[in-house]
Amino acid sequence: MSGEIIKMIFAERNYDAWCSPVYQEMGGHPILLPEKIFRKLPLVNNNEMLLSEFLKPFKKNKVELQSDLILRNLNNPEDFIRFISPDN
Repeated sequence: MSGEIIKMIFAERNYDAWCSPVYQEMGGHPILLPEKIFRKLPLVNNNEMLLSEFLKPFKKNKVELQSDLILRNLNNPEDFIRFISPDN
């Protein structure tokens, strides 16, 4: 993940909406949560709820970027190894 991408997302932060980077109409990572949304996470009583479900009722600020790096998922050690491999 490029530091420049993080700076661009942070520059578009919104205190009333969460920020999602977008590349060619596809949402990616990392997302940025404002404090008022972040503080509600511990109140979720459903351990099966996906973060995407939790975020649905909140406003979303899409940050258009010109890098497909935001589409990379690093959900487990294997994903990370693939991400850092020279063939990537």
